Amino acid sequence: MTARRAPAVATHAPRDIKSPGSVGGKRRGKRADDLAGLPRERQYFLDIAGLNSQYGEGNWRIAYWHCHLGLEHSPEAAYVLETYTPVISVGPGHGLHAVPYGPRLLERSLLTASLGAFILFQKFFLAVPFYRLSMALGNLGVFLSRQTIDGWTVMLAETVFS
Repeated sequence: MTARRAPAVATHAPRDIKSPGSVGGKRRGKRADDLAGLPRERQYFLDIAGLNSQYGEGNWRIAYWHCHLGLEHSPEAAYVLETYTPVISVGPGHGLHAVPYGPRLLERSLLTASLGAFILFQKFFLAVPFYRLSMALGNLGVFLSRQTIDGWTVMLAETVFS
């Protein structure tokens, strides 16, 4: 009778399995998880008179809403501002057009004017280091890395102070 060996047990954690067609080692973002615990405020941006003058009255309809996220900061709390802008269907061919959202400090970013002002005030007026600023925002439920805060500070300083 031959003795059988038990199969070898892996001592390392299994690697992330990539979905077919994915490129590189990019992982799913953490933004939704980081913002899950914060309160939310919704606002809708819809200019009916402007849409009527641009596309004609009765010649457009809302296909769906696009959500723009921003992170607002007040001295006592932080919250997520959800701004919804319509994507409209126009004319007989029903072509889709996104209504532009107002000026942003940084495209596709959570940075808002109130959070940017808070970061610049803390950094340049109170001389708070980035690691303390990251910890202070973390206490409010906003988890931002020092690198993100640093990048926003450089971008804001270049635009504001130049």
